[in-house]
Amino acid sequence: MDTVLERWRARYLPGDFPFDFTIESVSALEPLVLERFDDPRSVRADDEFVQGAVRYLGEATLRAWPSRWAFLGWRPYDDLPVIRSNTPDAFEEIAAPLHVLKLFVSEPEPGGLGYNTGVIEDAVDRYQKALRAGTR
Repeated sequence: MDTVLERWRARYLPGDFPFDFTIESVSALEPLVLERFDDPRSVRADDEFVQGAVRYLGEATLRAWPSRWAFLGWRPYDDLPVIRSNTPDAFEEIAAPLHVLKLFVSEPEPGGLGYNTGVIEDAVDRYQKALRAGTR
């Protein structure tokens, strides 16, 4: 993952890009995505820029909240890489970075990429609240 992301960084990101895998750095990715894409249908899994953006967005999500990469064999994910929250099934949320990119292109709001991966944070928060409520 690191090697592929370094190659993607060198090829597609400006030198001043904050390549630190924080959710804040994901916001710096937004204008680059919008420069390349104006239609969500053009955000395709076989595009090299998209592949790197999916990896970067996924890795930033993993570092922000307890979660893991996974592949699901059911719609709407159809074997796309997804991020699953590290929570029991009743609290689990899934974010598909490719879908997050497409949604952002269709509804470009500042902070949208980070916001749409925030379902992982929400799942972790709900689970932690349930644990606290159960220990009282």
